[in-house]
Amino acid sequence: MDKNTITGLLLMAVVMFGFMWLNQPSEEELAEQRKQQQAQQEQQAQAKQSIEATDTLSASEIRNLATVVASYGKQMPDGSKTVNDENVALTWADGQVSGSIALADTTVSLDAVINRSLAPLTYNQAMTAVRRLANNTARYKNFAASMTGSDTTVVLENELLSLEVSSKGGIISSAVLKTYNNCHNEPVRLFTADTDCYSFVLNATDTRYDTKDFYFVPTQLNDSTLLMTLDLGEAKFGLRYTLPHDSYLVKMEVVQEHMNKVIPVNIADMGFNWQQKMVRNEKGRMFEERNSAIYLNHIAESYAFRRYIHELTLFPEIYGNEIVPRHQEGIPGIVRGDLVNFPVLHIGLGDRPPDSRETAQSHRCGDPDIIRTSRNNLHYDIAGQ
Repeated sequence: MDKNTITGLLLMAVVMFGFMWLNQPSEEELAEQRKQQQAQQEQQAQAKQSIEATDTLSASEIRNLATVVASYGKQMPDGSKTVNDENVALTWADGQVSGSIALADTTVSLDAVINRSLAPLTYNQAMTAVRRLANNTARYKNFAASMTGSDTTVVLENELLSLEVSSKGGIISSAVLKTYNNCHNEPVRLFTADTDCYSFVLNATDTRYDTKDFYFVPTQLNDSTLLMTLDLGEAKFGLRYTLPHDSYLVKMEVVQEHMNKVIPVNIADMGFNWQQKMVRNEKGRMFEERNSAIYLNHIAESYAFRRYIHELTLFPEIYGNEIVPRHQEGIPGIVRGDLVNFPVLHIGLGDRPPDSRETAQSHRCGDPDIIRTSRNNLHYDIAGQ
């Protein structure tokens, strides 16, 4: 590139920048442009509100709302019934339904929604929230009253084991071995709510009820037994946990009362889902991974397995920070393992094996603190039983 070419390019650049500078809008012109843009945005917002407000609660939806709350709401001491979620609280009393809807920046009454005495956008948000609660209540029926609640925990423990049972899902959310420490000299925690989850699934004609979605009510029956209950009005569904003294094994029983009034027995089936991540407790990951396993057995399936677990829990020997159990050799199908790595829940369902079972385990989870993962899906046909 010669001198004349460079000079020509520089002159062209000067001309272009000079043209842009001379033709830039004045402050008055910029202010006018901003004013036009703001007016255009306001027009678009008004058009959006007008379009959204065309979707309203119909007369039949309003009538159905009162019927749904009266039929499936939670019974209160004064005779009224209530249903609610994180935004909407509705009450049925004396044949009328009332309530409130909490929005992002305000709270409005149900009457204001029914009478449409709200700004279009506010009305649309409130109407959508009311419709969502009504649809969920109609879908879950007797289970709807248990869709909301407070997630609290109840402690069930003995000399060896401390359990936390959560009201959300009625599950054991934490299990700690009180007499053993891990490699960090902390009590061995077998699992937490972040690593372990299980639930029962009740399938009816057109609805799937998963117990992990509902809030249970805890009742301490005695110092070793805890009952978690779903009050379904005419029926009850519960999980009863029993932790004997001087034992690591927890007994879990499904307790049902008049469930045929909620789910017809000729169409019902029940599933059990259990997902678990085995938490690392020792320094040597490879050794711990090789000598650990997760088991889910039918309660009458393997006497040898139950005897093996019994041996593990009653006769551990301590060598430094590692827990080495005495194990019985030559038991088919049993992998030698470390006591701290066996799940505290050895679950057996009834006196017969499941009608179908899907199990998957993996130790390639990519998390250095997780030894392996397990997913179990069991299905029981309980129609007519």
